[in-house]
Amino acid sequence: MIGNSINIAGKNRFLTVSAILEAEKYLDGRSSVTQVNRSLNDLNSNIAILKTGGNIAGLDLGPLPSEYIPG
Repeated sequence: MIGNSINIAGKNRFLTVSAILEAEKYLDGRSSVTQVNRSLNDLNSNIAILKTGGNIAGLDLGPLPSEYIPG
């Protein structure tokens, strides 16, 4: 199960880079606010799954232990 958490955490890196690239494209006039928001929503959804647990891509992931979540 820990491997699934690592894969989903790795997805955060990918989604972060995607959001940054989308923001750069927006600043260059090659993207829209809608596309930037979509990228950010994808990242936020993945972070929420990591924190609270749930089902993602057919995998049931437990919540992140509280000691890893800032207070």
